[in-house]
Amino acid sequence: MNTFENLKISQLDKKVSALSNFEVPKTGWIYLVRKTLGMTFAYLAKKYNTSPQVIKKLEQNEIDGSITLNTLHKIAGIMHCRFVYAFVPEGSFEKIIDDSIEKVSENMINRVSNTMSLESQLPGKNEIQRQKNELKNNLKMNYKKIWKYEI
Repeated sequence: MNTFENLKISQLDKKVSALSNFEVPKTGWIYLVRKTLGMTFAYLAKKYNTSPQVIKKLEQNEIDGSITLNTLHKIAGIMHCRFVYAFVPEGSFEKIIDDSIEKVSENMINRVSNTMSLESQLPGKNEIQRQKNELKNNLKMNYKKIWKYEI
């Protein structure tokens, strides 16, 4: 991994780290913000140019995940909010890459070791570990290639 790639990963990890404990409210954002603002179904429906029943349905659609991003964006604007969404890694993007490199290198070394074992040419544990470390370092330098391998 070059310095620029390290910087990109680090900056993205930093940007989303504030969201690591973030959870969508069980009631959904439309309901929560509408209620917090004291906004009625009727008011929101009028601004959205629909009926209060449709707003109630949109709140339910948000909870069950069938609402569109475009609808959330429009409703947020009506409620004087900015709609945002993000992909938040479990841990960090760097950890995702490191864990994937570990899995790929382990699989590659195991395949080669199995073949060599069948041919009675299996190197010692220290040599296998050295090869694995070298492979991991090479994969780290070219981490984008790890996604070619089945993990």
